[in-house]
Amino acid sequence: MKEIIWRQIFKAASLKRVTNLLQSVFSLIMSHLSVASKIYGVPPILTIEPSAACNLRCPQCLVGLGKIARGESFLSFELYKKIIDEVGDKLWYLQLFNQGEPFLHDKFVEMIRYAKQKGICVITSTNGHFFEDDVQVEQLVLSGIDSII
Repeated sequence: MKEIIWRQIFKAASLKRVTNLLQSVFSLIMSHLSVASKIYGVPPILTIEPSAACNLRCPQCLVGLGKIARGESFLSFELYKKIIDEVGDKLWYLQLFNQGEPFLHDKFVEMIRYAKQKGICVITSTNGHFFEDDVQVEQLVLSGIDSII
């Protein structure tokens, strides 16, 4: 997991995040020992997919090959904010991508900024086709993003 930047993750430390992490570890241990699910806290790492669409058709990608039939959809910014508001103070790390190209979302840089305002370490991945001018690149850098794959 080379893309994880440990220094930025540790900068996100707070009493709520440490407590939540301990609760999550305790859940794992108790679930293992009791052979029943025990859930305390929320996951300290979250993956959110802003866009299920992609502008490329890469032959090694399930989306590019058309093997995942889910249509081109975008997470609403309101729902995103609701999720971050509910769990953001307990999250250490947000992976803001999955199968789609996140920069297709028209509010993607705002999503990064919103998470960074909550002190969350944010990482994303891109095919890089959306950096057409210096203004876009500058907005991305100023968003506070921790890492780009």
